[in-house]
Formats: sequence, C-alpha cells, structure tokens
Amino acid sequence: MQFRAGTKVLLIFLGVIWFSEIALSQQATQSSTVIVSSPDGNYQACWVDVITTPRAPARRLIFVVDVGLNKLLFTHCTFQRNTGAVWNGRSTGCAIFDAPDNANVYLWVLTRSREPGSPHWIEKKIDVEKLAKERMPAIFAQNPVRMGLEKMNWKNDEALEIELIVNNLPLTLTIPTI
Repeated sequence: MQFRAGTKVLLIFLGVIWFSEIALSQQATQSSTVIVSSPDGNYQACWVDVITTPRAPARRLIFVVDVGLNKLLFTHCTFQRNTGAVWNGRSTGCAIFDAPDNANVYLWVLTRSREPGSPHWIEKKIDVEKLAKERMPAIFAQNPVRMGLEKMNWKNDEALEIELIVNNLPLTLTIPTI
C-alpha cells in the first residue's frame, strides 16, 4: 500500500498526537504498602493506600495473592482504615480485618480447600457484630454501639480468636473457620 507524502505526514502527526494524549492523561500517585506473608512464604496479604485525588481520602486496596502463581485470591476496596491480617501456622488460613477505630468491624477468613492438591480457597465473611450481639445482647440495646478490634490470632489452624472492645467492655470471640 503506497501513501502520498502528505498522507504519511498526516498519519505520523495523528500518531504523535494520540500517543501524547495517552501519556499526558496518566498521572503518578502516592501510595504505601503493607505485606503480611504466610509462614511458608507462598502467600501474601497486602493492603495499599493510593491517593488518587488531592484532598480526598486515600483508597485502600486489600488483597491476598498466591506468590508462585501470581494469582489474586481475595480483593476488597475501601478507604484508609485500621486493617490487619494474620495467617495460621500451616499457611492454610488467613484472617483479614478492616475497621475504623470504633465501628463496623469487617472480617474475612480465607481457608484453603481441604481436597488434596486443590488450589482453591474459600472466602467467608464473618458478621462480627452479629456474633458480639449474641454474646452481649444488653450492650447492643444501647445506641450507639461502638466496637473496635483489639487483637486477632489463630488458636489453632481451624479456630480464630478475636478480642473486641464493645462500648468500652472487653469481649473475646472464638470463631471456627471450617
């Protein structure tokens, strides 16, 4: 296919304009990253704060990745809050929480499928408020209820223990994960 000189110049000009437009529409952002590796090093729970708009809250991206396969196992997007993760001893379970200091504790538990050789993970969202309400119904009659997560750890590979403060009172919950 042959083009006249004017057509060639026009195509080159349009290509430069298009490339410049793409390059100029991209912007660098500020970010910070926290990584919690599994005991065997094969998995990582991560959260990244990204400032996308000046004077707006940072976006927090929470995810769990299989390092060897470079595969996402879990994702969640929220705003900058109190976030944490803890792995069980065999690297077959990860608990992730996302919460402000005094309300709405979100908790997910990821567990590896028990089928031998299975690469699948099971995601379970835990209703922390419901569990706390079952244990302390009188506290939840008050309005408002303030709840914060103080500590989280695995009692064993199949049970998670979380320590909460509910309206200034301590509460420990043991949550079976299978």
